[in-house]
Parts: sequence; C-alpha cells; structure tokens
Amino acid sequence: MKFLNRFILGSLVLALALSLCAGTADAASKKSKKSTKKESKKKKEAKKEARHEAASPKKFVLGTNTMGRAGLFYGDSSEVAETGKWEGALHVTYSSPASGFSNFSVPLGVHLGVAENFELSGALVLNAMSSPDITLPILGTIAGGTSTTLGVDLGGKYRIVGKASGMAFSLGGDILMTDGYAVLTPRGTITYLTEGGLYLNGDFGVHISDPTTYVSFDAGVGVPFSSKFAGIVEIGANQLGDAGSVLGGGIRAGLGENAKLQAMLGIPLNGGGVQIGAGVILASN
Repeated sequence: MKFLNRFILGSLVLALALSLCAGTADAASKKSKKSTKKESKKKKEAKKEARHEAASPKKFVLGTNTMGRAGLFYGDSSEVAETGKWEGALHVTYSSPASGFSNFSVPLGVHLGVAENFELSGALVLNAMSSPDITLPILGTIAGGTSTTLGVDLGGKYRIVGKASGMAFSLGGDILMTDGYAVLTPRGTITYLTEGGLYLNGDFGVHISDPTTYVSFDAGVGVPFSSKFAGIVEIGANQLGDAGSVLGGGIRAGLGENAKLQAMLGIPLNGGGVQIGAGVILASN
C-alpha cells in the first residue's frame, strides 16, 4: 500500500514537472515568435521608409544671392542661417548698362544666425565703372575713364514659418552706403516649397534715398534636377537699381555639404547689354 501511495505521489510530481517545463517552453516559443514578428515589422518599416525617401521629390539646392544673403540670384528668400552658423559668397559680375559703358562688380557678403529665425548680414561691394569719351554740342568732348567705388551693405531679417506646409515669410531690410550716398531698403519675402520640389520665391522692397525713392519686386523659381544641381529663373523689377529691371537665369551646383558654385546670365529689360556672373558659396559646419 505504501508502495502504491509513493508511486502515485511520484507520478503526480513528475506530471507537474513536465507540465511546468512544457509551459515554460511554450512561453519561450511565443516570446521568440513575438520578437521575430517585431524584427520583421521593423525591417518592413525600414524598407518602406527607404522606398519613400527614394520616391520623394528632389531637394532644391539652397544658397545665396550676389549680396551673400539667402536667396536666388537677385532677390532675397525667407531662409535664415541657423543660430551660430554663417553662410557667405563671393561673386564677380559684368554688365554693359549702355553703349560703350561697362561695369565690373565684386560683392563679398555673409549672413549669420544670431538667434532662432533671426540673422544679421553684411557685404562689401567693389564697383569699377568704365565710360567712353562723349561728344556733346557746345560742351564738346567729355573724356571718359574708369571710376571705382566701395559700398558697404548692412542688414537683418526675421523668418516667420507659415501655417501651410513648405511656406515661410521674412521681414527685414538693409542699408547700402557708397561714397556718402545711402539707400535704406525695408523688404519682405515669401517662399514656398511645393510637393514636387519646386522652390517658389518672391521679394518686395522699398528703396528710400535722397532724391529718389522707388520700389522693387522679384519673382523666381528654383528647379531641382538632382540633390546637387538646380536651375534658377528670375524676373526682377528694379533689382539692379532704379530702372534696372532684369530677366535672369542660371545654375547652382553643390560641391559638398558646405560649398556651392553658381553662374548666371541676366538680360536687362530697360536696355543695355547682358549681365553675366559667377560665384562661390561657403558655409560653416
């Protein structure tokens, strides 16, 4: 009888042990399957994200205008430098505003982020104007020659993020001082990046000086051909000064994270010869 009791007790213990082992193995198996499912889900999400990035529109190559401020070739844009970072540019341009006249311009400019959505900018502009001899009735011949001027431009801009995705605005301005002559320009911009990757930009300014005050307007579009190469087309009313409207176009190419090259061709809309130019853009890390 004792033997039978011991046999039954042992059997119960063995059955309980086997049940516990089976439960543990089943739990481990379920945990392993769950972990495998999670890993599979993560891989699927990663593949989906990679496909989305590959299918996403190309990004426009951001850069500066000839004055070293964020923009296309002539107009400012709504972009600003990040706090503590800078971006600058050196350009060389040539134009012939009238028959026999020529003008070389070498602007060197930079913009610096000093606070969130706020930046300061500055530029030096070297201009060399060459003029031919002119013969006038009574006055006779007036000798031509070359005159050189150095201008200083100082400004600032605040960026406002729009409610619509891809839209931004900016408010700011600058003052250009050349040989005791100053032009104060408050300006505003609007920039919109479309879902297709096009970069649309508008710039409106009021140029206040003595004795002439005039307004300027610029509308442009940037077309990304790849992540490192883009085309730009602009039309600007008085962007080259009073009665200096221009239709321009050109290319911008990225050489890496912090360097870009651009070249442009401008056709004056108020008479005169073409404007050609090229520049290099550098930025901090």
